[in-house]
Amino acid sequence: MTFTCWIYAIGVYGQERIIEMGLQPMNIKLFKANVLIVGSFFLIALIFSATQRQINSTSNTFEPKDIIFTLAGLYLFFAIFQTIYFTCKTLGKIELRREVSFGDIFPSLILLLFFFVGVWILQPKVNKFIATEQEIFHS
Repeated sequence: MTFTCWIYAIGVYGQERIIEMGLQPMNIKLFKANVLIVGSFFLIALIFSATQRQINSTSNTFEPKDIIFTLAGLYLFFAIFQTIYFTCKTLGKIELRREVSFGDIFPSLILLLFFFVGVWILQPKVNKFIATEQEIFHS
């Protein structure tokens, strides 16, 4: 849950910073929806796993709900990747002060995918961008 809040903060406030820099902002509607979906899924999964008392036996029969679960899982995979990609692209645009390509954001993408190590490298960059923004307002 903390991860999704951190991703949301970088994506939303980073877009404000991109606008201040005079760069073209990205469409934030899909990003916000996907962050909400990912966060909701994690919360539901946490509640479901806490209330699950016994493991159901597996069956080899196909049920219609399996299609729904598969489609939901595929969309969840897309939503997680899209939010991470959007965040990396936002960080790249702020850092390089130009439009970025996949090669420009690939290191940040790897660091976000391996969050427990990447946060130690990415958070100082985020702090620098926030400090720069605050200095602009206080000048």
